[in-house]
Amino acid sequence: MKADSTPQKFSVLPDESPVSGSDLEWWFVQGHYEGKRVGRRYFMASIFRHRVSGEDGVAEDGASLLIGVLDPVSK
Repeated sequence: MKADSTPQKFSVLPDESPVSGSDLEWWFVQGHYEGKRVGRRYFMASIFRHRVSGEDGVAEDGASLLIGVLDPVSK
């Protein structure tokens, strides 16, 4: 049996590009930051891609951004 010599695509990271057949997708990142004059703050940012149909019936991509920051002291 002959081995397949076709170059294979390899990536350590998963493919996070938009999926054309999906009406809704989202990506998010979360973490914390702090500084000398600012206590620790926690954050989360989410990006949503959603399919929107225009007046002409043609679907286009829309986007929404949601950002949240938590100050544990003031909650």
